[in-house]
Amino acid sequence: MTRPSKSRLLRTGLIGLGAILLLGACEPRTALRGNLPRESQMEQIRVGQDSKSRVRDILGTPSTVGTFDQDVWYYMSQKTEQWAFFEPEIVDHQILALYFDANGRLENMVTYTEEDLREVDYASRTTPTSGREFTFIEQMFGNLNRFR
Repeated sequence: MTRPSKSRLLRTGLIGLGAILLLGACEPRTALRGNLPRESQMEQIRVGQDSKSRVRDILGTPSTVGTFDQDVWYYMSQKTEQWAFFEPEIVDHQILALYFDANGRLENMVTYTEEDLREVDYASRTTPTSGREFTFIEQMFGNLNRFR
């Protein structure tokens, strides 16, 4: 039985290493953003008993507070994956909404997922203004008179 030469072993090792590196590059980059409480934290909270300060002590500061109702707290998280140079894709999106009553006691907890999201159509209209737009040259020469 003949032993393989050192150059052949080296070449085979380099090819194997290259294959491992190429396959490792095919794995997506995962990014987790936001502040979604863990299950162990959620078990410590009691609806109808806990106050805003206790909830804040256990869960931390909310991601955002309701715009029109300061008694609604939102804890949001989003997990994205990006393959190579492609655009990131949202894999998981969750929102925990905590509703407090007028006395600051936790009234309700609701978890929203991707199925609860709705597409919002933005208005593409522009607001009309009076007057007209000046060209670049008109703006430059118009400013010359101001500094006299």
